Amino acid sequence: MGTPVTQGWRDQLHAALIGLGYATRDADEAVAAVAPQAEAAGGTPQVGQLLKAALQTLNRAR
Repeated sequence: MGTPVTQGWRDQLHAALIGLGYATRDADEAVAAVAPQAEAAGGTPQVGQLLKAALQTLNRAR
């Protein structure tokens, strides 16, 4: 069909964090924190790995 949108990982990651009960602001900050890692991966990043990294950044912030 179409090519995957590389920014789609941001939406997926944000939705996952919100679904886990994090506030929108916290989810925004976590997505921003892992963005360099996602961009370094090239292509379509692995959302599962990014979620793990985002959760680690959120746990450090608490």
